[in-house]
Amino acid sequence: KYRGEAVQNEDVYNDKIVEKCKQCDIRVVGLADHGSVDTTETLRKKLQESGIVVFPGFEISSAEKIHMVCLFPSTKSCIEIAKTIKDAGGFWYAAHITGDNGILKLGQMQQVWKDKLLVAAQIPASKEEIDPKYVNIIRNNDPQYKRARKVALINAKDIEKPEDLEAASASTLIKMTAPSFDNFVMAFNDPESRIRLNSEVENTYQSCIRKIEVFGGYLDGLVIEFSDNLTTLIGGRGTGKSTIINLIRYAMNIKIEGKEEKKEFDNMITANLGSQGRIEIEVVSNSYYGKKFKIIRRYNQKPVIEDEKNNVVDLEVKELLPLVEIYGQNEIIGTVNNQERIEKIVKRLFPENQQIKEKIEEAYDKLKDNGNKLGKVEEEIESSDETVSDLPAVKERLKYFETAGIDKKLSLITKLSTEEAQFESYENRIPSEAFSITTLGKIETDNTELLNYEKAIDEYNETVERIKAIYQLAVDKLKKEYDKEKTIWENKRNECENEVKESLKGIEGIQDKSASEIVAEYTELVKKAKLAEPIQSKKDSLEKQKQQLLQERKNIIEECRKCIGLLKRD
Repeated sequence: KYRGEAVQNEDVYNDKIVEKCKQCDIRVVGLADHGSVDTTETLRKKLQESGIVVFPGFEISSAEKIHMVCLFPSTKSCIEIAKTIKDAGGFWYAAHITGDNGILKLGQMQQVWKDKLLVAAQIPASKEEIDPKYVNIIRNNDPQYKRARKVALINAKDIEKPEDLEAASASTLIKMTAPSFDNFVMAFNDPESRIRLNSEVENTYQSCIRKIEVFGGYLDGLVIEFSDNLTTLIGGRGTGKSTIINLIRYAMNIKIEGKEEKKEFDNMITANLGSQGRIEIEVVSNSYYGKKFKIIRRYNQKPVIEDEKNNVVDLEVKELLPLVEIYGQNEIIGTVNNQERIEKIVKRLFPENQQIKEKIEEAYDKLKDNGNKLGKVEEEIESSDETVSDLPAVKERLKYFETAGIDKKLSLITKLSTEEAQFESYENRIPSEAFSITTLGKIETDNTELLNYEKAIDEYNETVERIKAIYQLAVDKLKKEYDKEKTIWENKRNECENEVKESLKGIEGIQDKSASEIVAEYTELVKKAKLAEPIQSKKDSLEKQKQQLLQERKNIIEECRKCIGLLKRD
């Protein structure tokens, strides 16, 4: 209800939270309400009964208005509360540090940030998405906020509905031998190895051969499933170890070096597969982000590749498994005594492709430039939000006036409000800072040439002072003229407003408001709308620009990955 959601039965809500925690593999929950522990008790018991470890807690504002996940009298300072918590065997972290009432957004909290009692801080998303103005603090590069050791960064989230638990920013990965409060606290003594954000866990897609099947021929019906990691084939001479390797090689159409070796290989395939046989191999491809494919090769035909839906795809084996290496026993023996083969293998495994390296550097430069642009755009959007956040409500209220027909009687107010906004715009542009030109001082000397030069210094300083005086006179005149014209306009506005108020005397108040109160409200609403509409237009443009930059960022990141993939492949 507090968050605007529909009220639902507490037991049903708690059951859904438990179910979603299990679904998301969340085994430890930090449970905190703001300024109270009473409302969390039922959910705490429900979570514990389901086998989930719960760290009960509370969120509080310190004397500096910093949000901390803990509860003590709010007259205490942040560090005083932190000491009390530590003495009680508890743990605290700085809540939403870049948001409202967060330690960084509040500013001027360097001593609190640098205090050794602060060991963990909550950020809203990934480290890469931190507001640019806080990046150096987070990275411990800002001299004013420099800590003896970096603070551990965590993700946590206000859970309003069970689905919120699915967000990557709702939980943090913490390495513990077993879920317990002591182990939880201990993990923060070594955050670099024990604390990970979900956004930092890379999805790795390991290429592997899952299974081989033979249809037809001498080995008809052969099915072998392999491990995703390491499979070893062990057996005596003639038990089929080399045969299985050669069947895989044949299916992948990997050529064999040497005439004698090739002849022996072809004879083995003919003997075991026959003219009607085929081989099917199931593989997982790193190049295609863990997707599964099936490689099918019939005797004396080219390989065919199917995707998971059994659709034939226009791909080659080297695209699915670009780094595959296959060596038969005879090849290994032949290579040992062949310098040319050795050099060929070394060049293939350890290339130095300067062109790819340059592409990687270029891609990262683009990424850095994109990040700078994105940071500036987001900063402008945040600045605009403060002005236009209530624009929808203002427009809705104005519609109410129009429906009541009052806007027709107050059409003059629109003009006055527009003019007032224009006056304010001019007033904001009047210079407020003193004109600064540096004068030159003198040094003690008896040098004739320098004494002559000091006359030029005197003339320069006199000129500077005259320029300052002229500038100040110009500013004073500008302000005086503005005040004069503003006063004339204000008198006109007051006369008009009085006329409007007089005309509204016979109208009943709307929602217990008098006619004069309606005039004042309508005037303020029109003024807000006029000021906010151009900023809203600018914000909309910035949002489009942001989306373009985000799309550009995705493209650049993919470009980086492709370059790195090429480097690894080479």
